[in-house]
Amino acid sequence: MFKRIAMLSLCLALLIITGCATKISAPKMTSGDPISLYLVCDKGITSDMTNKQIEQINEVSAFMKNHFLGYASKSGYKPIILEEKAAFRPMPGSYLLAVTIKKYNPGNKALRMTIGFGAGAVSMDIHYDLYADASSSILSRDDGVGSSNPNWIVVPAKLNEKMLIEVTKEITRRS
Repeated sequence: MFKRIAMLSLCLALLIITGCATKISAPKMTSGDPISLYLVCDKGITSDMTNKQIEQINEVSAFMKNHFLGYASKSGYKPIILEEKAAFRPMPGSYLLAVTIKKYNPGNKALRMTIGFGAGAVSMDIHYDLYADASSSILSRDDGVGSSNPNWIVVPAKLNEKMLIEVTKEITRRS
């Protein structure tokens, strides 16, 4: 009986550890120092949005930036948040990631919880550009994610993961 519980606990611990580990390993500078990855996020707020929509976009943007800081740091980058693109000062080993939220649909949590199968799904579309200098993009992508998970945070978290994978591939290719 004890062996079963111990084995089950070990399997669960391994599952949790491997499930929470990042799948990305950031390249390093030739000196061994981490690469600096600056993030600027355009919320895509327009004059025709309601106060509720603006509140939701602000919440999603704040979560996305905080999640990005942790995820990029765990991956081996030195992440830094900027308020505007003009604040970026290019130097060796530094890149700017400019993200624009194109569309956010909060969906309907009650439908996600009761029906599932895509009913009431939350979705988000973004565009991002990676810069090695302040003028020309070295990577430009549109991406989007939808989920019927009751918790909306899985959508910006998945977008951060997908974005960081593509950014890492491009930086590694240029190293």
